[in-house]
Amino acid sequence: MKDPSEVVGMSDFDFFDYEHAQDARNDELEIIETGNSKKDKVEKEVLPDGRTLWVLTSKMPLKDETGKIIGTFGISRDISAQKQAEFELEKANKKLVDASRLAGMAEISVNVLHNIGNVLNSINISSVNSIKIAESSKHSQILKIADLLEANVEGAPFLTDDARGQQIIPYIRKLSDQMDKNQETLLDELRGLEKHLSHVKAVLQTQQSYSKNTELLESFLVSDIIIDAIHINKSSFQRHTIKLEREILDEPEIESDKHRLLQILVNFIKNAKCACDEHPKDQKIIWIGSKLCANDSLEIWVTDNGIGIPPENIPKLFKHGFTTRSDGHGFGLHSCANLATELCGKIRVESKGHGEGSKFILTLPLVRTCPLDSA
Repeated sequence: MKDPSEVVGMSDFDFFDYEHAQDARNDELEIIETGNSKKDKVEKEVLPDGRTLWVLTSKMPLKDETGKIIGTFGISRDISAQKQAEFELEKANKKLVDASRLAGMAEISVNVLHNIGNVLNSINISSVNSIKIAESSKHSQILKIADLLEANVEGAPFLTDDARGQQIIPYIRKLSDQMDKNQETLLDELRGLEKHLSHVKAVLQTQQSYSKNTELLESFLVSDIIIDAIHINKSSFQRHTIKLEREILDEPEIESDKHRLLQILVNFIKNAKCACDEHPKDQKIIWIGSKLCANDSLEIWVTDNGIGIPPENIPKLFKHGFTTRSDGHGFGLHSCANLATELCGKIRVESKGHGEGSKFILTLPLVRTCPLDSA
């Protein structure tokens, strides 16, 4: 925390590298010009001492009593720990993928799973600590400052007569309100992170238990799993400017293994994202939805308007090791096919060819009936 005397008269160029400072200035000029806020923008900040921070920034127009925009105000939240955890998990996941390509579905590297477990434990501890910090925030005291100033405004001509001083109390109140909203958003995200960590833990346990052929059957809403799969991939959509739309025609309850189903949907969405990246369209869209079908079954689909699939490649998609991407490993869709079989379901693919997008459809029974040893 800096004393006001240390920052008055300075700009972002005095605290950050030129590229970030210029970007921040452009944002503020745009807010002043349009009156539109910029919320939840992830920014990379390089400090003068060389340290790098990741922050989640929200900025809004500052208006006077007549509604005229006289500047901007905002708040930035340090998410460096979260970004570092994401980088660590991504690196660990790459290790798992590489090991899986060599070992196949039959054997998963125990060491890699153990390392991922260690990363997850660190992330879990970080999320729990972050929740405690967020819940114990003392920012509500800021509102008391405004109340104190308002109660003692008499005899303070700067606050009552000066146009700049007249903005101080309203500004403090707006800042307190924004911090309340940011705290609520932060807590929602952190609690969501806790939930998704439990999914990842269950996925690891599933991989480790393949040799035992065990699974966990429970009843749940398919729409909840779809939302979770979207949330896990959310950061990818933001980075790659991909629009995602839901087409939930039916929201039935299904009895199945939710973590196996989550693995399939996350993989479908990831493939759809890659297909969109490979196609030079201005508007890249992914649709995900579900509907009830005959014979007490359910269809869940992920459709994209990406690069499409040549007809000759469709029969090969689910074979172990087959891939058309230079950085692919040929494991994901093969894994999805095996998981679908274990859930007594099946996967089919539709595509009109190159440049025409594709649709992956998973069909599942509402109640799993096939014995595990025949899956």
